[in-house]
Amino acid sequence: MNPFDAAFLILPVVVLVARELGKLKLPLWLVFLIYVPAGWLLATLGVEWYFAELDKVVRSTPNPSKELLNKWQSDGAARVFAVYFGWAYAAIYFVLCLWIIKIAHFFVARRRAAN
Repeated sequence: MNPFDAAFLILPVVVLVARELGKLKLPLWLVFLIYVPAGWLLATLGVEWYFAELDKVVRSTPNPSKELLNKWQSDGAARVFAVYFGWAYAAIYFVLCLWIIKIAHFFVARRRAAN
């Protein structure tokens, strides 16, 4: 797996869980403002890493298939979207993670109150 994509997916979950458990004393808006540029960078680096790996495969294959060459030659605007909209990917993913963690926290708190 692409290490940048893995970091993009794991980082907000880890930070939000640490914040919910009280181990991270930063306000939520600051965590968001730090993660969005970091997420944009990770998304962009993830796309570039993918195409660098694809380039290695094409160059190391004596007779690359037509499908592999098509992937290598046309990125389908993945690079453009990562550069221009990577911040939006990061912001949306952060909000989704926050929503899921808040729901989980609500049910855990409710279960503790019931006991």
